[in-house]
Amino acid sequence: YDAFVTRGYPVVVGEYGSVDKSSHDSANNQYREDFARAMVATAKQYGAATIYWDNGVNGQYGFGLFDRTSYAVTQPGIVNAIMSGL
Repeated sequence: YDAFVTRGYPVVVGEYGSVDKSSHDSANNQYREDFARAMVATAKQYGAATIYWDNGVNGQYGFGLFDRTSYAVTQPGIVNAIMSGL
């Protein structure tokens, strides 16, 4: 923040995300939503932008938010968390 944002340089927090482990822990999706919301809200507080890491893999061990074939949102909770952090 001090080295860049306050001096007018744009800052991007790139490729953050959390892996889907909901097959092992039923609360995992809630943790993923909380993490996404916290990342976006904190970055916004400090004047930075974020980019979520969507590797195109949905389901176990994936980071995907969208089905790239059907264009359907597969993780609406995380998408909503990102938007609420803004």
